[in-house]
Parts: sequence; structure tokens; C-alpha cells
Amino acid sequence: MSKKRSRQQQGKPPQTKEKNSYFTPQNVIAIAAALIALLGVWLTHNTYKLTAEQFNLAFEQNENENKAVWISKVDSKDERITFISNSDHIVMQRAFIYFPEPFTDSNREILFPNFELPTSVLTMDVKEYLNSKFTREKGKALVAEGNIPFALQSYYISKGNSYSIQSVYHLRYIATLGERDNDFPTFEIQGFWFDHHLDVNEDPQEALKKVWVNGEYRADYTGLEN
Repeated sequence: MSKKRSRQQQGKPPQTKEKNSYFTPQNVIAIAAALIALLGVWLTHNTYKLTAEQFNLAFEQNENENKAVWISKVDSKDERITFISNSDHIVMQRAFIYFPEPFTDSNREILFPNFELPTSVLTMDVKEYLNSKFTREKGKALVAEGNIPFALQSYYISKGNSYSIQSVYHLRYIATLGERDNDFPTFEIQGFWFDHHLDVNEDPQEALKKVWVNGEYRADYTGLEN
């Protein structure tokens, strides 16, 4: 019996310790390949994101460079204002100006080719407006200075391409009112300043109503209360 047992024990295969089969060379290579692929996807995504942001920034910068903003040159003697570009590469081709009531008599096309606005009619309208707003007192003079909004639709060339834009500006004036109606010892249109661009489909007259009819606007921009 002992011999049999001994033979049976000798016939059993020797017990060996189990090896960790997860970290085999093949698995390590596969894991490394997966990590490299993930890194490539992450880099591609971030590179695309950075490129898109750079493109959008460049597009916005180019768009802003081609947006026309006009500045004024006032000729008080000849009663006219000339519209001048603030950029060397922007050239006006045509323009129309719109004022709110009661200044609509000056709504017109800006005179070609020097792009000038005669101000004689506008001056008379502003004086009538001031007469209706201020009560004259004997022995006293008043000084009134304020702004009148206007919308400008302009067509222009920038870097060889044609564009159109409409914007809101404010005409600035200063006047001395004497003690009698229609008595204006001094009246001066000082120029205009840019406020903001309008949407291309926005009605300029409606845009002016929003800013001129509004009592808060008139108090802030003209110093006059309703």
C-alpha cells in the first residue's frame, strides 16, 4: 500500500505558483497604443478648438476694420459739415442722413463728391426748437448746448470691396439765447460724434424715435426735459 501511495503521489504534476497574466508584454504594448491614440485625439480636438478660435478672432478683427465710422469737419462760414472717414482705406461712395421730428427738413442725400451736408436749414429748425423749449427773460441771456441724433446710411469701399452700413450719430450744438424770441446772439454747430451701428434691416426712423422721443434720452444727451 505504501508503494502504491508513493507512486500515486509521484504521478501528480508539481504545483506551481500562478503568474500575473495581465501585465504581459502584449498587454503593455496594447495599453500604450491606446494611451497614445487617446492623446492624439485630445491634441487634435484642442488644436481644432484653438484654430477655430483664431479664425473667429481674425474674422471679427477684419470685420471691425471694414466698418466705417465717419468724423466731422465743420465749416461755420459756409454753413456745411463734411463727412470724413476715420480710416485711410475706407472711402465713402454715397450716403443718406435722417433726423427725427422736428428736423426732418434736413433729411437728404449727402452732397457728392465732397460728401457735405448744408446746415442752414438745420440751423433754423434747431433755433425754432429752442424757442419752443425756453422762456426768454428780459435782461437775461441763456446758453443752451445739446445734441440731436441722426441716422446715417452710407455706402463705401474698403480694401477694394463695397459695403453698406447704417449708424446713429449725434450732432452737437451750442447757442446763446437773447431776451427776445428768435434772438440768438451766437449759434454754432460743433460737429457730430458716433454712437453705435444699427442692424442692416433696422428702420432708421424707428431707431431715431427710440432715442429722441424717449424723455430720459433727451435729458441725458441734450440737457432738455420734455
